[in-house]
Amino acid sequence: MNPPSWIQFAWTKPNGFNGEDGYKFTSDDMFTIMFDQNGNQTMNISFKEVIKDKDYSISEQKTSDSYQFSVHYNDTNSTENYQFNLLTNGQLQFTDNMQSTFTYNKKN
Repeated sequence: MNPPSWIQFAWTKPNGFNGEDGYKFTSDDMFTIMFDQNGNQTMNISFKEVIKDKDYSISEQKTSDSYQFSVHYNDTNSTENYQFNLLTNGQLQFTDNMQSTFTYNKKN
């Protein structure tokens, strides 16, 4: 997993608990993150850590404003797809496996 440099930040959106949730990207991982209403981080889950003991393969597609990757789990013959697009206003749009879209803001 090698996310492009333009996405290597934390991206969040408000959640139903008066906090924020989203994703943080590094040069070799993606984290699921959550912050409470006071701005304290309450969750930081590494994608690499979640899949480390599974039999999988990852394929990636990257452009200057799009990052897509698929994780195929060989033992269950199932695939998870992730699609992130950088919007012109600097926001990040995520489309999940159910084709629902969510918009995230870069967290400072």
